[in-house]
Amino acid sequence: TPALATRGFGEDQFREVADAAEEDGVTALDAAVAVQSDWAATPPRERSDILRRAFDLVQERRGDLALLMTLEMGKPFAEALGEVTYGGEFLRWFSEEAVRHYGRYADTPEGNLRMVVRHKPVGPALLITPWNFPNAMITRKCGPALAVGCGFVARPAAETPLSALALAVLGERAGLPKGTQRGSFRAGSLGSHGAALTLVLTCGGQRRGQGENCMKLASWEWRWV
Repeated sequence: TPALATRGFGEDQFREVADAAEEDGVTALDAAVAVQSDWAATPPRERSDILRRAFDLVQERRGDLALLMTLEMGKPFAEALGEVTYGGEFLRWFSEEAVRHYGRYADTPEGNLRMVVRHKPVGPALLITPWNFPNAMITRKCGPALAVGCGFVARPAAETPLSALALAVLGERAGLPKGTQRGSFRAGSLGSHGAALTLVLTCGGQRRGQGENCMKLASWEWRWV
């Protein structure tokens, strides 16, 4: 597999990581699909506990995560530490929201029947994140996805893959089941799997994320939030 060089803020090469091919992106989505039903059936309290452990691990290692961000993309350490700190808060917030799937119970407009609305996971999500916030934009997207029972495939920016990989390690240590979180540096090939890809969460330009075709096939409607 070709190597993807990460140079950080200096001229010297900092680290090399595997540059996934398009078929690797499809494999990652297939793995997320395979475990989707099990993760969706996981009790909300258990999902909440896993996200809370992930938050605790991020807080324990926030200095390391901030230093890694500084080394790979040049953000001043104080700002990187701030990003890791507030990025972790997304995990804590959604760990608390995971147990609050209340749904809705109401009368019909005619007044002669009552409706019960239940919220259900839509399926695997594709998370496309930018280079300039490589930590917080991952947690901001994976937190709600995992809380409601959706697995995901993350497509971090090619310039800043290391922060995403570090978060994946902490997710495993927190107890995320194998296959629930996957990573790929190529998203364009996922467009052909539109039936399996049900949700796209993106930030920044579509050219960076290669997500336009994925979004068109994943849903009949784009909703910018």
